[in-house]
Amino acid sequence: MKGEPTQVLVQRLCAGDEREGYAALKELLARSRAGRDVYSHWEELAALLTSPSSYRRTRGALLLLQNARWAAPEVLARWTPQLLALLQEEVRATALRQYLRAWEGAVGDVPALAVPFCRALEGLDLDRYGESMAPLLRRDRARLLRALQGGGGRNG
Repeated sequence: MKGEPTQVLVQRLCAGDEREGYAALKELLARSRAGRDVYSHWEELAALLTSPSSYRRTRGALLLLQNARWAAPEVLARWTPQLLALLQEEVRATALRQYLRAWEGAVGDVPALAVPFCRALEGLDLDRYGESMAPLLRRDRARLLRALQGGGGRNG
């Protein structure tokens, strides 16, 4: 998938074959770290946030958060509420942990996202994840809040 155009990879995010979609996600995340090529597909990625498939919503959210550094403030203002809502709506603990890591990276790149993210973190009901995952998620949340409130980002 490395040689494929970004547009083709974005289309593959919604492929019927989940392995193909996941491979496209991995390549798009790598491209997102390397430059702004994926950002030009922001609206297509944002459309995934309303997908009935939690896998597609997760892929869209992870890519949007990875590309937040390139977004204009008004673009972020438009999509931040929906991205934050996914934190509350996610039923899979593993996906929530992915969101938390992605948000941590986005806040490191765009410190203005720290305040709304901290508010959302503080309001998360983690008890719904049961006795096995809730303690782990609480530790994740406590670590993130300490890091973000103590220094305002990834390097803080």
